[in-house]
Order: sequence, then C-alpha cells, then structure tokens
Amino acid sequence: MSAGMVRAEAAGCVVLRRSLLCTRVLLVWTRGYAYPRLPKGRVEPGESARECALREVREETGYTVEVVHAEPVVVEGVPDKYGPFVYITIRFFLARALCRSPALRIEQTTVPRVGWVPVRRRLSRSSWNFA
Repeated sequence: MSAGMVRAEAAGCVVLRRSLLCTRVLLVWTRGYAYPRLPKGRVEPGESARECALREVREETGYTVEVVHAEPVVVEGVPDKYGPFVYITIRFFLARALCRSPALRIEQTTVPRVGWVPVRRRLSRSSWNFA
C-alpha cells in the first residue's frame, strides 16, 4: 500500500438459501454498478465487521440473517468507486436468511432490486465481483 492511500473497512454477507433443486445466493442490484453484487458496506466507527455485515444486509435487502460460519472470507485491496487512493478490506460472512421485512429495507433508492440467483449460474460468470 502506498503512503498516500487511505484504508477503509467494509463487511457483508454471502447469504445462501438451499432447496432440493438448487442453492441460491442473495444479490443486490445497486445504482452505479454494472452487475449485481453481494450486500455489503462500510464499517461504521465502534462497529464490528460482523455487526456491519448484518446491518448492511438488513438495510439493503430487508432480510434478517444469521451468520453460520464465524470466520469471514477476507478480500483485500479492492478498488473503491470513490477514487484510486482508497485501499478497502472487505470481510464476507456466510449467512442464512431468517425472515424478511420490507420495512427494514431502508436503501431502496440506491438498491432498487434484490433477488435470489442460482449459485451455478452466477458463479459461472467470468466477471464475478465481490466489490
């Protein structure tokens, strides 16, 4: 990391829903992004990465989720949409959906669409993007 870079922390969840036919992942379509992405956002002061991940999923999707694996997958050095001088570390937690309440979804203007996508179809894309 170069001297002029700012560090930022973000967290989110890989929310899976399994059925007899397939496994689906919860994705959000966010304004300004070409592809759907995993729900995530910046860690606020005094907030743990896990707390941030649960909050971001709730705010972006309306789902209350439960983390099912305590150790997150860490992605470092992710380019930031706000400029080239931000070094972001993102922690993704594996989770499952407990319930959904549209009233909890407060980011409807920036996240106009939320959906479940079959894992096989989504992972087959060469453009898989955690950011």
